[in-house]
Amino acid sequence: MGKFTQQGLQSKQRAYSDEATGSVATPLKGLEIQAPGLTPQAAPVDSFVRTGRPNAPGTVQLGQLAKLPEPAEITNLENLSRSLSSLNTNLQNAVNSYLGYEKDRYEEIQLEAQALVATNKEEDYAAIGRVLREKANDPNLSQEERDGANKLLLRLSSDGRLERSVKSELKVQKVLLNAANLNNTLLNSKVTNDEGEAIDLLSVDSSNPLWSQQASQNIYEDLDLSPKEYKRVQPIVANALADARKTHDTQHIEYKYNNYRGQTNFNLTQLGQRFASGEATFEEAVDTLQMYVDLPRVQLPISTKAQRKQLNEDLFTAFATGYLKDNEGADPNMLGVLFMNLSTGPMEGRTTGASGFVQLNPKQLWVYQQEDFDIDKKITELDNQLAEADKEKTETEIIDQKGILNDRFTKEIAPLIANGEYAKATKAYQKMKVDYINEVADLSPAIYVPALKEFDTNFNRAISVSDPEIEEEMRKIRSTFLTGLYSYDSAKGVQASIENLLIKYPWNKRVQKFHENNYDKFDVSRTETYKGYKKILDGRISNVDTLIDQFDTTGNISGEYVNAITYYQPVKDEIIETFIDTLNTAQTENLSKAATRELLSKNLNAIKVEPIDRSLLVPKNKITPQSDLTFFDAQKELRDLGVNNAVPTTSTTSFAKDKLINNTNPYYSLGLASRLFDLAVDGRLPKEFVNFAKAADLTVVEMIEQQLRKHPKKFGNLDAALAKIKENYP
Repeated sequence: MGKFTQQGLQSKQRAYSDEATGSVATPLKGLEIQAPGLTPQAAPVDSFVRTGRPNAPGTVQLGQLAKLPEPAEITNLENLSRSLSSLNTNLQNAVNSYLGYEKDRYEEIQLEAQALVATNKEEDYAAIGRVLREKANDPNLSQEERDGANKLLLRLSSDGRLERSVKSELKVQKVLLNAANLNNTLLNSKVTNDEGEAIDLLSVDSSNPLWSQQASQNIYEDLDLSPKEYKRVQPIVANALADARKTHDTQHIEYKYNNYRGQTNFNLTQLGQRFASGEATFEEAVDTLQMYVDLPRVQLPISTKAQRKQLNEDLFTAFATGYLKDNEGADPNMLGVLFMNLSTGPMEGRTTGASGFVQLNPKQLWVYQQEDFDIDKKITELDNQLAEADKEKTETEIIDQKGILNDRFTKEIAPLIANGEYAKATKAYQKMKVDYINEVADLSPAIYVPALKEFDTNFNRAISVSDPEIEEEMRKIRSTFLTGLYSYDSAKGVQASIENLLIKYPWNKRVQKFHENNYDKFDVSRTETYKGYKKILDGRISNVDTLIDQFDTTGNISGEYVNAITYYQPVKDEIIETFIDTLNTAQTENLSKAATRELLSKNLNAIKVEPIDRSLLVPKNKITPQSDLTFFDAQKELRDLGVNNAVPTTSTTSFAKDKLINNTNPYYSLGLASRLFDLAVDGRLPKEFVNFAKAADLTVVEMIEQQLRKHPKKFGNLDAALAKIKENYP
């Protein structure tokens, strides 16, 4: 450091003023160094010798010693100090003013950095730069916004303090975000214990060092915080840790409880099975159950009342489940005997009586200590459960047997019917019945008889059902196609309907083709994609429906009938297939939504949908009902024929199937069919007509719908009314 000289001080006058700001043209007041003045301190002495009378010497008087002058260098330092005092004051003012300015500037930069980090939502400095560059070059933004982004980029590249502040703010915000999410990040964490095993963090409480280490790692990661940064985040981190500790300890208790309960219930179920099989004795079962009565007090000392109640309920339920499982000779009353041997409370109070007459203290019996626990009621419930389980088992076995016969029918008989080989089909059917009855001789009739009945129904339906009936079922399924494309649940429903149709008519080649062409269209994973372009498809289908309505309004005249729905069905199928194929292509080629819409419109509009050319159609003759009977005459006819009998005869069954199923023309007139429809909706259909349907092995709703559909008249949506009829006559 240079010395303070007069020349040096004068040169520094340019940097400091009396106010510590501005320029100085004249020397600072009080800075002149004065040369020290020398003042003589010794008084003059008279040295002239006078003669005279000698005097005797008197008392020696010692005068006061004269003060010596201070050295010149000390005086000069004092003067220098006094001269510099005003400079010190000015320097201090200047420094304070500068530091205040810098403090304000630092705070301003900090706020700027916080705003920059908050508005850009990026996790690192480089990402913020990239985002700003994108904004600066984004033509969709205003010029003001682009200029602002450019200005910030320039600041970041030229102002080191701003860059450091931004990086610091990013670290702080990262720590604060981690602290806010601490509960969630710790929830399913795995840690490594001292043995090197990976364990759930929830298996230890928050006092364990493993928890503290994991929490710290999740909050701070590998970030290196400065003291200022740490001071800023510390209060929030402390609160987050306190909250996380509380939450973790609650979850830790729940974790221990769930683990204990799961393992215990498994062991109790196993014990019940071993007791049922005789592998575990009565005494072993009682001792083990008693152990599980006492164990929670040791392993779960902090459990809640609700948890303890649940464990006691599990004690009975889990053991009983194991005891009753696959145990046909199970006696639920044995459970009562077992559990009446369990005690609770202090050990010394569990027994009473003198030696040789010891018995369990009834006041401490486990069954009497349980809230809302009635063991007799529990045993009754178990009896009912056993009965229900037996019923479910029987039903399951019936379904299995039906599946066996249905599979054989599909493979061996259906192909013969499909080829029109009815004689061979009948012969195969009769032989299959005989073979099956021999196979299931050891089974209960309650299991195989329902399977045989369904087998008979399937065969009779196969040789008697008409193509129009099958076509009507396919039409109903087709009516759900559009909805099935846009909804996951609807798509599953359409697929199920198509599959069930094939199961119902496996011999029918049209049904087989229908299944082949349509089942895979309803890809449930693509319903959301299809839904996005719903309007385009709906609009094109609507054009076809408009033509159908127009033809049905004006085309069916003079007793002539043309099924416009059937006529246009291939066009609808083509529209849907084109829709699906186009979307698949768009996905393969990674087309934008706009490009996909354009391609869809182009492809769908290319499909020709033209009005029906009546000159090219061969109209059907007017459909004449088989019977022209009035309501009362038709009712009387059925009574006279014996159709009204509770048990249909061969002749009545043959009559009913011939009139209702085998003939493509309706049996009743449209007026009479409509009246039967109305009566059925109201639940007032005479029993003669109900039994007429049963004789043909049809439901009431099937009979009435067939009669209506066989007439050349377009009906509106009958689904709601038919559902009501089905409800009235299940």
